[in-house]
Amino acid sequence: MAENGDLEERVSILEDKIKIVAEDARAARHLAAAQDHEVSDLAVLAGANRAAISALGEQTAAGFVAVHAEIADLRSEMDRRFEQVDRRFEQVDRRFEQVDRGFAEMRARLDQTAAGMAQIAEMIGVLIERGEDGRPEEPSAGGD
Repeated sequence: MAENGDLEERVSILEDKIKIVAEDARAARHLAAAQDHEVSDLAVLAGANRAAISALGEQTAAGFVAVHAEIADLRSEMDRRFEQVDRRFEQVDRRFEQVDRGFAEMRARLDQTAAGMAQIAEMIGVLIERGEDGRPEEPSAGGD
């Protein structure tokens, strides 16, 4: 029976060890389940972050497209306005050409007038030198 007592003790020790192993297995399953839960939470968070980053990228791309469209519109508007300014400067240039022609005509007329006045002054000078003032002679008082 010594063997039986020894066997019972060994079985008892094995049962105790099996209980410990079973508890360890339960704890390991619990930790694994918690770990799975945490991993799935991380996967959900990573997915949400990916979605947010993707949405931000799409929003940023749409913003750049809008900015490029606005810049293109501004360039078109500037080009149109510069064309208007160029046309108006052409009108101003034509008007200055008209004014220049008017001044040239006035200068020519003033030159002609000055030449005519010089000629008249010269003629008056000649008449004065001759003593001919162009007045009719007065009858002499002593009578002829």
